[in-house]
Amino acid sequence: MLDVAILDYQLNNLHSVEAACNVAGLHSEVTSDFTKILRAKAIILPGVGAFGEAMTQLIDSGLNECITEFVDTGR
Repeated sequence: MLDVAILDYQLNNLHSVEAACNVAGLHSEVTSDFTKILRAKAIILPGVGAFGEAMTQLIDSGLNECITEFVDTGR
């Protein structure tokens, strides 16, 4: 099981976030796979300066629904 799923919605330098997780000793993966995201202990949604574009990408990929489902689990 992943400690951290780093959400890949095609806008960020996600691998620097992954490297930081690795330094912290966390098993992490950059992914947009719903199954992996929902099985992870935690998720990271890396921020961007263009929030409107980020929301468009999240909605277009369906990741917005996956995030809501994850939050509903209480993790």
